[in-house]
Amino acid sequence: MRMSAPNNPLRRIEPVSIAGLKPRTPPTGQPIMEYVSPRGLYVDPAYQRSIGERGLKQIRRIIENFDWSKFKLPTCCYAENFAGETVLFVLDGQHTAIACASHPDNDCIPVQIVEAAGVEAQAEAFIGLNTDRLGVTKLQLHQAAVVAGDPEAVTIEQVCERAGVTILRGTPGSGRYKPKETIAVAALAALVNRRGAMRARIVLDVLAATDLSPIASIHIQAVDLLLHDKEFCDQITGPNLSTAINEMIVDAEDEAKLFGRTHKIPKWRALASVWFRKCRKTRATKTDAPKTQPNPSDETENQPTERNLDAQRTQGGNLTDMLRPEIEQRVAAVPSRRVEQNVTASIMGDPPACRSALDQRKGTA
Repeated sequence: MRMSAPNNPLRRIEPVSIAGLKPRTPPTGQPIMEYVSPRGLYVDPAYQRSIGERGLKQIRRIIENFDWSKFKLPTCCYAENFAGETVLFVLDGQHTAIACASHPDNDCIPVQIVEAAGVEAQAEAFIGLNTDRLGVTKLQLHQAAVVAGDPEAVTIEQVCERAGVTILRGTPGSGRYKPKETIAVAALAALVNRRGAMRARIVLDVLAATDLSPIASIHIQAVDLLLHDKEFCDQITGPNLSTAINEMIVDAEDEAKLFGRTHKIPKWRALASVWFRKCRKTRATKTDAPKTQPNPSDETENQPTERNLDAQRTQGGNLTDMLRPEIEQRVAAVPSRRVEQNVTASIMGDPPACRSALDQRKGTA
């Protein structure tokens, strides 16, 4: 009797088409597997995160539910420690390794060993192993990328450093941040990619001059909008914006939350509107423009300034020598003109001494 085919037949692993692809030749050899003591493994804090409370809970779950069928080999590499000894560094799977080192029945575990000689290569391997994993945050990947010498990650660090902003390695244990601290690496990366290092530095300079703790992604997005959007940038200045942020540091985000809900806009854009109303710059009018005094150094021989005229008179020069011919004719005609009397004087004659023509007219009324 023949058995019927199952409803869900097994699928054989088949290759996919690689048309248009250029397969890369592996730069390192294949990994090997060895059995080692988990207590003899090391972790480099330069690119590996420290174990927090969440990590400890995960380790306890592994210990309580340990099962070799669910075991995933930690990935390690040989490298030298600070004492010059060759040891195994854990690139991925430190929670598993710690759980095995804590479990009383696991004196020896299998590990996968790959080639990664230097710290940069180890950090790159860590990024490659964890980029698509949900358990690893962007902050941890950023720190590893900095150690690996990634140009974009290094640029972000340099921009923050020059603005006086510190990118933390993780959430503070106390949960309390200080001014000029941030963990918003995704927002920083987007800012640098969008504006470049110089303009990104201007945004961070404004935020570094405030008491925001920490500097969050909505703060970065809001200040970026105000300083670079045509609707706002001509009406505010960086120092004014920093002052406005500090004056509203308690209430601004609550107002932005309400404003955003009312107008159905993102919170960061609503926050930008709240800050903008606070720090709108007073436009200068023409009457407020300061009157500048003439600078003697700006006078030239061709400019008929009072200083030059006095110099020419002292040297015996003539004013008409400086004038065009048609103007010179008008100047020459001025002395020959007859000076007319005013109306009162022409009717009543010149007034007596110490009396004006108006007094003379009132006296005869």
